[in-house]
Amino acid sequence: WYLPTLAELYTIYQNKTAVNESLSKAGGSQFSGSWYWSCCQGSSHVYIARELSFVNSDMNNGGKNASCYVCSVRVFN
Repeated sequence: WYLPTLAELYTIYQNKTAVNESLSKAGGSQFSGSWYWSCCQGSSHVYIARELSFVNSDMNNGGKNASCYVCSVRVFN
């Protein structure tokens, strides 16, 4: 399991409807219209991380002490 990069998180956002349908069938929590953390650190400071809005796909540098959701991704080999 790992936190996705900003690009991977954006791909999940683009496919949110299909992903939410699958999560619903599996009994999991669906994506909400909130901000989600990526694993990417902001370039300006070590206390900044990149985040993505699941409302409109805005990308932002957010303080790591902010309240955002996380989406862990499982590696399949």
